[in-house]
Amino acid sequence: MLYSLKARFQQLANSFAFSGMTANHASLLGWLFVFLSTAALYSGFRNLNPENIQTAWPLLAFPALVLFRLVFNALDGMIARAQNRATPMGEVLNELGDIWGDTITYGSLFFIPYVNGLYLAIFIVCCWFAEFTGLLGRALPGHIRRQESILGGKPERSLWFCLFAICCFFRPMSAFYINHFIMALSVLTFLTGLFRIYKIKKQTQGLSYQSHTLYGR
Repeated sequence: MLYSLKARFQQLANSFAFSGMTANHASLLGWLFVFLSTAALYSGFRNLNPENIQTAWPLLAFPALVLFRLVFNALDGMIARAQNRATPMGEVLNELGDIWGDTITYGSLFFIPYVNGLYLAIFIVCCWFAEFTGLLGRALPGHIRRQESILGGKPERSLWFCLFAICCFFRPMSAFYINHFIMALSVLTFLTGLFRIYKIKKQTQGLSYQSHTLYGR
């Protein structure tokens, strides 16, 4: 699972933290690469032409831009912790940034004529579902941010899209299967959410729990 690689960024985060980079710097760079990768994904599929494949070169840039986005997204929280500047609001913004980054990037495909809007909407809802169930683990007894995945977590979704973009560049006819690809990835993302719910059930088993609202219990 790609989430297991996140721990390897810790040493890199420490070196950045002591070099003067702040968590805010990492967050801003992460957002820069969100917009760059969005532009690459959109323009690549928009200009995909089997008779002149060079116009789709942004599809080859997309994987590198996504990689930088994931790196800086992982580093912002690690740098904050290394500098003892982690705050609840910082975590809120980080989580919102993750899901909004995905929504912006994949949502750009709504403007590609041959992409089925309904399938894409289902996929984005599944992304929200998977991330929401992951956060529920932090809110419930045990307080663990669930990151388990059935090949449908945030890094895996990015990896699948990178592979599909590369495939479409070298085999443009593959783009005709983009709606099938989106639905298959929706299934993996939805199953990931269900799996996280299962892990939350095991996490909270035997632990006391009281529900509270703004108006009391």
